[in-house]
Amino acid sequence: MNLQVEKATAIARIQEDLGRSPEVRGACVAIVDFLSSGEHGHIERVTFGQLSRIAGLADVADVLPAVEYLSGGRLHLFEPRFEFIDTESDLIEEVSRDEVARARQDAVFYHPHTGEPVANFEKSLFMFFVLSEDALSLGHRA
Repeated sequence: MNLQVEKATAIARIQEDLGRSPEVRGACVAIVDFLSSGEHGHIERVTFGQLSRIAGLADVADVLPAVEYLSGGRLHLFEPRFEFIDTESDLIEEVSRDEVARARQDAVFYHPHTGEPVANFEKSLFMFFVLSEDALSLGHRA
């Protein structure tokens, strides 16, 4: 869903939806301010840590509710993605959300290149985000 969201509209939605959650509201507004400033340049991916710093939060866990909101239906600024990182072979490979969901359901993840089950696979799967079309349009609108 591409709504070509303007900054004022995005902030109004945040205020309306998160009026009773000042910490989450503040984090969301800070992230929208950053995205609309154009300072993000050509970011291809963003992590929880980066979003936490943008929002001015000391603990990465504190940004989770804001990211959940900003990845949702009302204000869809982020597309969640996953990657598998194999530190032994220096392999980094994006995996689909379906693959991650299936691995979690079956309690097994198969290495994308060897096909072997990965022990403690959750430690090798990392979530990151890409900017949606709406997020990219924030930097180009008043």
